[in-house]
Amino acid sequence: MNSNFKTVTIMVMFATFFILVGTYAPILYATTIPSDQVIEVDTFEPTDTHVDEEQHLVCWERDVSEDRAANIRTELILLSSDTNIEIDRTVRKDIIEKGDKSLKIESDLPEDIKAGTYRYNAIITVELANGRVDRSFEYQSETFRVYENETALKQHGSSSC
Repeated sequence: MNSNFKTVTIMVMFATFFILVGTYAPILYATTIPSDQVIEVDTFEPTDTHVDEEQHLVCWERDVSEDRAANIRTELILLSSDTNIEIDRTVRKDIIEKGDKSLKIESDLPEDIKAGTYRYNAIITVELANGRVDRSFEYQSETFRVYENETALKQHGSSSC
């Protein structure tokens, strides 16, 4: 009887150990996974534009490891000599599809945008470990210029990907 009790105790201990490892190992991995194993961004380049435009192109080349539901927060930042100023913010839910893709996204510009040098911050929040962990990954675009008018854009800027 005593050896049966020991055997059952050992079986319960091993079962408990494997349940704990099976539950917490994916969570631990999801909290420490490097961003390039979830979404690897090769390029994030907005095109130059001018103040009278309502939209401009943003070119993304990225590789995603698997389809994921995501919250995407995009911040438009004015780069000045003293400080960086957030001009606009958009938040949207999207499905980020698996694979290596080149995207051309029409991005809306604020109506009162001023000439200057800008960049985008994209903060992408995805669910990992079967929804038990939310992780955010931040990406910064290359800088782009907003010119006073279309003539200045044609002289100095690039308007395509």
